[in-house]
Amino acid sequence: GGGWGGGTDVYSYTLYTTFFKMEIDRSNDGQRVFEGRARAQVTTDNMTQLVPDLIQAMFVNFPGHSGEDVEVKLTNDKKKRK
Repeated sequence: GGGWGGGTDVYSYTLYTTFFKMEIDRSNDGQRVFEGRARAQVTTDNMTQLVPDLIQAMFVNFPGHSGEDVEVKLTNDKKKRK
């Protein structure tokens, strides 16, 4: 005879997508001179913890390329830039 062996573990969690968007416009004519966004997918909605990491990621290699998205990987309270 045959049969099914072993057990099944099912895990569930909520995944949040959070981002920080920055736009810099020239004051004399309003022309946009820089636009960027840092984003992360995380399992916490603790913005007090997340916002500083997103802002810091935005300024790594600033100004970089306008319009570029920076993806931030947050693992065990440590961030890794991709």
